[in-house]
Amino acid sequence: MKSGDTFVLYFDTNVLKQTKVGGYNASLTLKYTKINQIGQLMSTVDVPFRLTGKVILDVFSEENQLIPSTFNPLKIFIQNKGSTSASGVVATITGITSGSGITSGNAQGTLSNTNSKVAGNTTTNNNTANSNNIANTENSQALQSNSASSSSSSNDAVNIGATTFDIGIIPANSSSVLISPVIYPTASAGETVQNLDIQITYGDAYGNQQTLNKQIGLIISPNPPQSVLNVTNINESAALIITAGKIQNMSLLLANSDEKNPITNVVASLDSQSNSMKILGDSRWTISSMPHQSKIDLNTQVFASSTMVGQPASFTLSVDYISAGQSKTDTLNIGTYVKGDIKIRVYDVNINFIGGKPNLVGNLLNEGNTVGLFTTVEMANNSLNKQFIPVLPPSQYLGDLSVDSPLPFSIPINLDNKTISTIKSGPHPIIFKVTYSDDLKIPHELLLNSSIDFEPKQFQQNNAAGSNGGLFGFGMSDSFGKMIIPIFIIVIIVVYFLRKRRSKLKLAKLQKSKDVEDFLDDFSSSTNTNIDRGSK
Repeated sequence: MKSGDTFVLYFDTNVLKQTKVGGYNASLTLKYTKINQIGQLMSTVDVPFRLTGKVILDVFSEENQLIPSTFNPLKIFIQNKGSTSASGVVATITGITSGSGITSGNAQGTLSNTNSKVAGNTTTNNNTANSNNIANTENSQALQSNSASSSSSSNDAVNIGATTFDIGIIPANSSSVLISPVIYPTASAGETVQNLDIQITYGDAYGNQQTLNKQIGLIISPNPPQSVLNVTNINESAALIITAGKIQNMSLLLANSDEKNPITNVVASLDSQSNSMKILGDSRWTISSMPHQSKIDLNTQVFASSTMVGQPASFTLSVDYISAGQSKTDTLNIGTYVKGDIKIRVYDVNINFIGGKPNLVGNLLNEGNTVGLFTTVEMANNSLNKQFIPVLPPSQYLGDLSVDSPLPFSIPINLDNKTISTIKSGPHPIIFKVTYSDDLKIPHELLLNSSIDFEPKQFQQNNAAGSNGGLFGFGMSDSFGKMIIPIFIIVIIVVYFLRKRRSKLKLAKLQKSKDVEDFLDDFSSSTNTNIDRGSK
């Protein structure tokens, strides 16, 4: 080696895992000889060097399953598993590719090879690092180009959040750093696999900028088969029931059951599935927007024919709307039951004596369109009825109450003369309680108002006649009743004797008439004999 020349020495080293990053000194021993000098010379030099460590970055996501047609905020963590800090870290979302996208290369492999040597010359080391950096940069640009071209050909999912995240320093063996892009998969992306492309630039232990490309696999869930819409009766706890033979208001409840998304541009159309049931009111509604978990009333009028009594029917509600940017159409069915109309009134209420006993009589008329089953009638238990009849009689079972056919009733009542004397003459209100069952055997109770024109004197006479047995159906007072019996017996005896005397006289008269006839017959025969003799 000439004076002033330099030479490079390379020594292989084995850095143990427990070795800490920092500065170290190595003892370099040189043995040499000089020209024109006898003997070997030796020199010891302290060589300072620094163990820089390695930057190892890893990327992972907390949630890998996304829901189509909605916003999906991701939680992506970047962690430095190396032995030295990464400085100037910047993460960039470069695109989203399909499951067959290009897998990024490993820039850390070059760094590992570079750091596996201890350079004796800083300039040479820097040149080697720079050349590695240039190579990594070229690889990064190629990956970006491939990623961009692949992303441009896929429209299944897009990043609608931030694309660049300035992180700064990530210490060695530190906790993860979080970035949160927002991914929106389209409805057509359901049941597919997508890759989120992330590019990370950072400064290594030598201060050189490095680039790392990573992909995170994402699974797009299938599109949910169920509809977000639901239609029910406005009284959600009861079934929808329509009364036949009358125009009836009907209210339906349309609900958006989606937990996150509103729906817009809603157009709902209602149609009846039966020719005997028609929609007379609104059948089409337009709603600009329905927030999530909201409900809206759909009011209309319907008419069902009497021929549908006791039959089920259904309506179909077709709804067009936009949810999460997608146009959808739902067809919803709601069932209903057509019941009959039972309308009862009471008329011709009066008091008649049957078998000498007073009865409250009248007629029930069903003016509806179906039979009332298991019909009973009684006087309602209230103060008005008790003022007229203190002890109310039991209810009377009448059976089925047919349509447009009067059903008479007779309720025996108990009124004595003492009670009658306290009742004023004139009209008195009577309240009847009628119970019946409909087509579904559901019992109903109805109160009907009526009145009766009451005359106490006439009722006392009829009541007295009824209490004493009466005579020919006519009522009489107590004293007269006691007198009429012996008089009636005397009259019968007199009539008997008169009829007997009359029959004797008649027989005598008939006998006398017979004698005269015999005499005339004898006289006629003798005269005829004399005439015959004279002619001879």
